[in-house]
Amino acid sequence: MNNRKDAFTSENTNPATKFIEWKSDHQKFAYWDKEKEANIFIELPLKFLAIKQLHTVKGYNPKYGGGIFSNEVEYLSTQELTVKYFKDRELIVKGFWNDIKDKVDQHKGHYALSLYVMLEDGTLANFQLKGATVGQWYEFTKKTKSRLYDEWISVKGYKEGQQGSVNYTYPIFEYDRSLNDEQAGMADTVFATLDLYLNAYMDSKLLTDEGNDVPNNVQDEPPVLEHTKEENDGLPF
Repeated sequence: MNNRKDAFTSENTNPATKFIEWKSDHQKFAYWDKEKEANIFIELPLKFLAIKQLHTVKGYNPKYGGGIFSNEVEYLSTQELTVKYFKDRELIVKGFWNDIKDKVDQHKGHYALSLYVMLEDGTLANFQLKGATVGQWYEFTKKTKSRLYDEWISVKGYKEGQQGSVNYTYPIFEYDRSLNDEQAGMADTVFATLDLYLNAYMDSKLLTDEGNDVPNNVQDEPPVLEHTKEENDGLPF
């Protein structure tokens, strides 16, 4: 805090500039633009550097007519998730993922990997990965995590999958090239910005059963233009 006034007026706002999802029907990533009130699709190839990954819950319940969200946690086994509807901030369930995942599924919610990344222009963004995309990410990184901190990752294409009568697509991740010195400096700056935010976020009680406030890591609910059921929506747990 710079002064006493900041202590009462500063907000711990998520520094990510875009919140990006894979749109299976379009075979592209997209993010919601508040000013244009539209999904902005990102043409492939897309290149990014992984900065930090967390866990959260997302979803949409057509019967209830509202989106589902939760806080973000680093460890699913020791940190509780508080899952709510955007509408009226109604509590769905609170607890450790293994204890609540069945109820989350009953309400049409699902696990999501919250992946913070640096884009090529040096800006911080957040990927909300779910379903088969999460499975692809874990398969891609399970033996190569030591490469994540200093190598660009590219998405140049996608694959198709099917479960029963449901067809879906998911992106293919691959390593591109190592960071140069200038890019490494940009990455350190982006990480420091995110780390400052997350330290304050994790230390504060941003989401409570009694309160109706939306934590600063959750963006305003965009209109749901599509909801595609993908294979293993609850991956990887």
